[in-house]
Amino acid sequence: MLLAIVIAKSLIELSLMFIVGRFLLGLLAGSNRDNNVFWQLLDVASKPALWLTRKISPKLILDQHIPLAMPITGEFIRICPRSMGVFVFCKK
Repeated sequence: MLLAIVIAKSLIELSLMFIVGRFLLGLLAGSNRDNNVFWQLLDVASKPALWLTRKISPKLILDQHIPLAMPITGEFIRICPRSMGVFVFCKK
């Protein structure tokens, strides 16, 4: 159980880093980002997290706003084990 929580927490943090990297690279690359190899790599790496956020979020949220909602979803999922009584990850 604890191993599954550690793996899920690590995957969530990694996907949040992919989203932030994708955002920053999008700012630097501009409109020519679709031809950028690193953009394509970050895009493929962040797809599962964005898909999960799309499935969890209400249909009222537009698809273009899903990357902005991902950090909120990631933090919610990261904090959930604390409410279940798993205090291994709580840093004081």
